[in-house]
Amino acid sequence: IVYIYLRRPSSQPRHKQQRDLPKRGNASSPAAERQNRNPLANRRPKHYYRPDGHIDVNFEATHPIFELMSRAEKAWGVKHEKASKSLAQAVAEYRRRYNRPPPLGFDKWWEYVQQHKVLLPDEYDRIYHDIEPFWAIEPTELAKSQSHLETQTGSFTVVSNAGKISVEVQLSSTDPDGVEAVTANYGLKKRAEDQAELLKAVEEYLPDFRATFANDKLPRLGESNRFGSRLLKRNSISSQIVTAHMRDAAVQAARQGKILDHTTLESKGRLGWAAACDRSSALAKYRSPPVPDITAVWSNSSKSLVHNHPATMDACRNPSLIHLSGLLQSQNPHPPAASLLPSFTTCTTTLHNDILSVPAGDLRSMYSGGPAWNQKQHSKLHWRGTSAGASYDAAHPHWNLTHRVRLVEAANSNGGEVYVLPGAENRLETIGSCERVETGWLNEEWVDVKFIGRPLGCDGGKGEHSMCAELERRFEFMPKWEDEEQATQWKYLIDIDEVGCSSRFRRLLNSRSLVLKATIHPEWYTDRIQPWLHYIPLKYDYSDLYDILAFFLGDVQGKVKGHDAMAASIGAGGRKWATTYWRREDMVAYAFRLFLEYARVMSPNRNTMNFQGA
Repeated sequence: IVYIYLRRPSSQPRHKQQRDLPKRGNASSPAAERQNRNPLANRRPKHYYRPDGHIDVNFEATHPIFELMSRAEKAWGVKHEKASKSLAQAVAEYRRRYNRPPPLGFDKWWEYVQQHKVLLPDEYDRIYHDIEPFWAIEPTELAKSQSHLETQTGSFTVVSNAGKISVEVQLSSTDPDGVEAVTANYGLKKRAEDQAELLKAVEEYLPDFRATFANDKLPRLGESNRFGSRLLKRNSISSQIVTAHMRDAAVQAARQGKILDHTTLESKGRLGWAAACDRSSALAKYRSPPVPDITAVWSNSSKSLVHNHPATMDACRNPSLIHLSGLLQSQNPHPPAASLLPSFTTCTTTLHNDILSVPAGDLRSMYSGGPAWNQKQHSKLHWRGTSAGASYDAAHPHWNLTHRVRLVEAANSNGGEVYVLPGAENRLETIGSCERVETGWLNEEWVDVKFIGRPLGCDGGKGEHSMCAELERRFEFMPKWEDEEQATQWKYLIDIDEVGCSSRFRRLLNSRSLVLKATIHPEWYTDRIQPWLHYIPLKYDYSDLYDILAFFLGDVQGKVKGHDAMAASIGAGGRKWATTYWRREDMVAYAFRLFLEYARVMSPNRNTMNFQGA
């Protein structure tokens, strides 16, 4: 076999950083190495897959997006090929993964999965990740903690009793007749009812339990966080940040079948976000993580993309997230919690220790479909949203780094230049070098991003020196939301975090548009979706945004054609995934299995709560 390498000549010399970029192999993917059995193939220049979830681009190699999409398609296929086809296989796979028998009622869960055609029946690692540490805590201690959680205002408790589901809500006690409290309490009751309604489909098969959602829309926050109660529906519960030592000790004991005295799990040592990280992690090395230089990020000619989206959400491995996320930057976390508390939420981060459930309200968030790809009117990247993604405080010097402000500011910039990874027409063409392009031209041709409404997340204050006034000076605020017909006319849509998790991802996927997503939040479906096949994972600093657009829209100089058909394929794949893997039945299946696990670990007779069949 003769390998012929083609390289497109470049009109400009390579940047020094590009020329000196080491040609490192894919150390994080032995399987990929085994694929290249031909000795000549193994000498091909390769990109470097970093353990923090990013891939460093080697300019002597072919365009990485071809490789990332190919790997995604293969991984998705393998996941389905290995999926259990029978109850016996599902039980065996459960034992292989978690080294214990499934919970009581697993057979009823399997019947539900089969009856409602729920796919990927083994991919529920997130559930076990959240539940496992509690195996090391005495059930009587867990029951005391859970009873305490129930008393907190702004929480609700899902109750399963004798095959019936109900909810108990602790409304806000602060000015309960005020407009703010009335609105918050209405939302709280609605979310509680949504959780209960989701479980009613399987209530007769659920064991008895009481599960408290201490703050169902966000990770549990400390009292000293800088968000206002109106924005975050803050409650009085201490922060559910536990030290890595505490969690690791609990997990190790759980795997050894040991019960730990909860007093031996006291948090010691570090404070702040780094307390949740292993001492060898990148974040733990800093007393305070360095502030990212956003100007340098955009002007850097070295390039990287995302290859493992969940890994990029981990602030322990990616310390810049502390400053780039409005949620993390605006919080001032309490000292780590003194014990593991069985608190539920529908939105979490890798730094929090909440038990993640499904956001049942997302079932109401769905477009009917949108026009076919070739009938969409616009080829630009599109976003409309409010500024409510952080607490904007003039006393805090880095508020302009938070995710929503940063996106809108970058997408509307008219000055300066950025390095853009050039497109490539085929899988054999090497990259060569970046192209330096005026930012204003890129934004005019490729991007349409704006705030809507009025400034939110800011203190109105008095006069022109208030933060709300500052936001109005800096940004254009469009007058209103778009309706479905308007929003689905764009081929490229971007989904970013709100104050917590995004509530629009499902409907964007259903639009037949290609969705780019940047987030710090792992969600219930993270194990069940495939980046680069159903959506495009975006770096949280957005520095790969123009590189991705250049690949699909075409070279900035108009010399290289884009990959419109590949973009359309991802858009169609996203819609198929949303309508096949994100149905009500899929959410019920997740919640059903979650609460079987939870009921078992909370039971004073855990050994009687195992499934013994198959």
